[in-house]
Amino acid sequence: MRLIQNNLGVFIAVALIQLDVPAWMIVRQEIILTNGTVYRFKTAPVDPYDAFRGRYIALNFESSNVKVQTPSLWNSGDRAFAAIAVVSLGFAYIQSLSKEQPGDSASYVSVMVQYPLPEDTSRLAVQLPFNKFFVEESKAPQIEKLYNEMRMDSSKNTYAEVSIRAGKFALKGVFVDGKSILDIARETDAQ
Repeated sequence: MRLIQNNLGVFIAVALIQLDVPAWMIVRQEIILTNGTVYRFKTAPVDPYDAFRGRYIALNFESSNVKVQTPSLWNSGDRAFAAIAVVSLGFAYIQSLSKEQPGDSASYVSVMVQYPLPEDTSRLAVQLPFNKFFVEESKAPQIEKLYNEMRMDSSKNTYAEVSIRAGKFALKGVFVDGKSILDIARETDAQ
């Protein structure tokens, strides 16, 4: 009888832990979405032959490079912390790169250094961590096609909204001229 009670106690503890982990992941994302600073990152074209992989749209950003004082200190594959700022038009950019993690009050994300830009070796290309926008699998090809068409139209303003708080981020959505790409896809379906 005692063995059954002990096993039941272990089972309940394990079950609670299994419920607690996903609940905390959801709560953490909600905290970032609610209390984080929202930034708009202007998107840029992606190699059309490799733009879609699985159930997400690959995102590339115009502001995915940064000027550094000493480019020789950085190697491809290095982890860095990118301080985020906003230009007058309301779009975000990488203000600076650091090997040291900023304080919790700063708006920053962890990035991976890729390579120095060929046209300006004092600027480094970096990979922002929110470069995938996940969508429903059955709708993904249609949304990808629609998004790529709109992004190539220079009269359209395409961007991703990202909420950032103390190094953590949550991708809120991808937008074209202020309208969600998901809403645009639904409207296109309805026609």
